[in-house]
Amino acid sequence: MDLGTKNANNLINKDFNVQKSAAAVIINEPDVFSFKILAEKSEFIFDFIKDKVRLNLLNAVNEGNVLNLFGFMKYYSSDFEDVIVKSFIKFNNDDIKTRMLNILKDGTVEEKTYAVKYFAQIKDSIDKKVIDEFIKSDFYPLKSASIELLSKYGDREEFDKRINILKTNTDEFEKFEAAEFLCLFGDKDAYEIVYDYFINSPMKDIFTDNILLLKNFEELLNNNDEDKIFKIYSVILKNFPESVNFKELSYCLNEGVFDFLLESDGNYPVILNYTLLDKLNLILSDEAYKIDLDKNDIRCATGYKNALETFLGAYGKKEIIIEALKKGIRDEILFALNLIYSDKEIENAVIDLINTASDEEIILNALYALKNLNLSNIEIINSAAAKVKNETVRAEILSLRN
Repeated sequence: MDLGTKNANNLINKDFNVQKSAAAVIINEPDVFSFKILAEKSEFIFDFIKDKVRLNLLNAVNEGNVLNLFGFMKYYSSDFEDVIVKSFIKFNNDDIKTRMLNILKDGTVEEKTYAVKYFAQIKDSIDKKVIDEFIKSDFYPLKSASIELLSKYGDREEFDKRINILKTNTDEFEKFEAAEFLCLFGDKDAYEIVYDYFINSPMKDIFTDNILLLKNFEELLNNNDEDKIFKIYSVILKNFPESVNFKELSYCLNEGVFDFLLESDGNYPVILNYTLLDKLNLILSDEAYKIDLDKNDIRCATGYKNALETFLGAYGKKEIIIEALKKGIRDEILFALNLIYSDKEIENAVIDLINTASDEEIILNALYALKNLNLSNIEIINSAAAKVKNETVRAEILSLRN
């Protein structure tokens, strides 16, 4: 892999001595540009290599060159922030602290992020007004670092304020920000109210990363919170691969969700597994999606695909789909509608669903499913339109007649 500079390339060289020499040069010169390259390309570097890079850079810092790291602070990287923060903590002095205080006032958002993380470690108090501004920042690393600092300080005033917003506010944007704050704050006492917000929020599709910060899948599995696992995973799966990439999905699956779905009883887990299989086949066969996968992703996705094909061989897909359409919960029905294929029994089940359902999203998706099979007709469409109350949905249903 070519990172673009000699020093950066030497950092990932196979020769340990070359790595250490490159780290010393980068810190001592200082080679800010090579650090910029590392920050920009860190997502493409294997984790075990990043571990070596971090260690070599940390070992290259000493009392005589530690101030050179201030130049690196122009470029924020969560992967390499420890090189800067831990080094400043290790060689902390009044000069470093004074510079960090000035950065809080006049620095860039990247520099301020490192400074906040520094103060969180030394646990020196910072002007509360400064942090109040930072937690509103559009630069997410600064916002999250500042909220985490408040948590370390045990700031219950800000915590309680956000709890109250979720309980009493009606503004969706303010509620989203309050729930995001509570997830980053990290106090699990807020979990139930945040989860209730998540379930009922029109913005749940973009909130899954946040709620998993408060309790990840591993913890939910250990607590046997099956309903929460299904609810959160279903949102992730629904948005894969359009707005959730394979790395994000596979991270969840590797936390135990994949085995959980294979071992769970009932129809719904099988529907989710069929959905996952269809989507894996899509990303492995469509170049528009496959281009985003590296060799490890392809190997991992293929492994999941093969395991699912073996597992699902024991189930009749048609029976599983019909069972979902007749008796399933809302999310199960919506996933099942995306799995239907040309079969008379399935088609009849979809028509029965349109006639009996009151949920307008289910009705609309069922009509689209029939249209995709070229089976919709004016009578079914008019009947469905007559019973929906939302004018926008009715207009969309009637447009299917064309």
